[in-house]
Amino acid sequence: MNGITISKGIVIGTVLVKPADEIIVKQKSARNIEKEQLRLAEALDASLAQIDVIAEKERENTAGDGPLISDSHRMFLQDVEFTGKMKQYIVDHKMSAEFAVQSVSDDMIKIFQSIEDPYIRERMADIADIKRRILRNLMGIDEFHFDQLPEGTILVAPELAPSDMMQMDITKVYGCITEGGSATAHFAILAKSMGMPMLLGVKNAACKMKDGEVVVLDLDVGEVHTDCTAEQLEVWKERETAFRNDVKDMKKWIGHPSVTGDGNVVLLEANIGGPEELNAVKEGDAEGIGLFRTEFLYMNSSALPTEDEQFEVYKKVVEAMNGKAVTIRTLDIGGDKELTYYNLPKESNPFLGVRAIRLCLKDKELFRVQLRALLRAASYGNLRIMFPMISGVQELRKAKRLLSSVKKELEEQGIPYGRNVPVGIMVELPSAVMVSDLLAKECDFFSIGTNDLIQYTIGVDRTNPKVAYLYDFMHPAVLRMIDIVIKNAHAAGIPACMCGEAAAEEKLIPLLVYMGLDEYSMSANQILRVRRRISKVHKAETWKEYQNALELI
Repeated sequence: MNGITISKGIVIGTVLVKPADEIIVKQKSARNIEKEQLRLAEALDASLAQIDVIAEKERENTAGDGPLISDSHRMFLQDVEFTGKMKQYIVDHKMSAEFAVQSVSDDMIKIFQSIEDPYIRERMADIADIKRRILRNLMGIDEFHFDQLPEGTILVAPELAPSDMMQMDITKVYGCITEGGSATAHFAILAKSMGMPMLLGVKNAACKMKDGEVVVLDLDVGEVHTDCTAEQLEVWKERETAFRNDVKDMKKWIGHPSVTGDGNVVLLEANIGGPEELNAVKEGDAEGIGLFRTEFLYMNSSALPTEDEQFEVYKKVVEAMNGKAVTIRTLDIGGDKELTYYNLPKESNPFLGVRAIRLCLKDKELFRVQLRALLRAASYGNLRIMFPMISGVQELRKAKRLLSSVKKELEEQGIPYGRNVPVGIMVELPSAVMVSDLLAKECDFFSIGTNDLIQYTIGVDRTNPKVAYLYDFMHPAVLRMIDIVIKNAHAAGIPACMCGEAAAEEKLIPLLVYMGLDEYSMSANQILRVRRRISKVHKAETWKEYQNALELI
């Protein structure tokens, strides 16, 4: 059986199949409105108590670096607007508490489903998770005890929720197999940050495997092997041992500087979406944070996060990095990335519409709140501000003027802030590449966002399976654009970074070393592997490979 992997290696364990989490809610009228509202209130209280227990386990898994998932779930359960709609639904429609919970939650889930960005769209899993929890408490359905699984378990499930991951004992659960999900699913991202081996999208896995059988997860190629003979298992165990030794070898690179084979020092940094990933950043020995996606502060909230709320999050991350650079991308939302509480006009082509810096320059008050929070947090550490979706010099200048006016405000109000915060841009549009020589004179660093740059350069929607084969980071046009950006950055005396997925691609690393990329930012668990790979690359030896790639010989 085949699936999608989020890590590498060989894992052998014993199957335990989790039953499907089927909760059927029938449309049922409420005979007693007050009684239904009381039932709902009791279910919400019970759900909050369960979240508190999960939070303790989450602190263990994240080494106390902030259980943002449980915080997010708690926020929704305590949100008077979200739960208030459920209570009001009972009154307005005279329906049961169960039907009210399902209807209100499903309306919110539909909003997330309409978002094209897969990374953002998967946040609907949190709402679905909360919905199931409240319904279980209303209907008296027992929870599956993820914290009581035996050692050596390979958990097989239709799908997993974020809170499921946080309850698992990763010393006992050797791996997971799910029938659904994607690499951008919230539970998959958590599994990656926790170091949990996982195979996603294995069709009918729960039907094909039985409790107690020994299976092999070959995550190098995305396969699960069942019915292995004793001889085959011995071979797999040898490969598993080799993999574990390789993991041990990679850990030897903890604390080592990131240096190429011929002595050029680079920085290997981590991409994060929030403070809950700080533990993975530390374990991965990241030399900074090259991309902090701030949109999750907005997506995980039922209202626009306030200046103080944002400030506390940014400050926490900056302080945790203890002087290492933290590059925070300003709000990258709009068009296809909707918020339930923010009214955005529908657009026929959202990827080319009002999003990212365009939205922020349109709604200056929204932007000012974030900039104030960022500047205040900058007084606590090494913070860099990065503007996304910059298409040209005029756009950058407008953003910088607004930043300057916010600095003046803070100065006049006597509020401490970072006075010399480096300002950079995401280079993710072909137009920005072609004027990168001009943009380099106006900012302090470049960060190449390959995910969108590839999409816009080749004209391919990477979420569309019919054309996904065209999405190629080794396309000569993409490589030439990367080369142009790095050269123009260096000509202006500023560093060139990369925060797209291509930064960790082993095929591309020799070319990036030859081009002179200064900073690579990626998932934290890939840093040691990339550090080891870079240490074996000699720039002089990659010249021919570089020429061939750019000329498609």
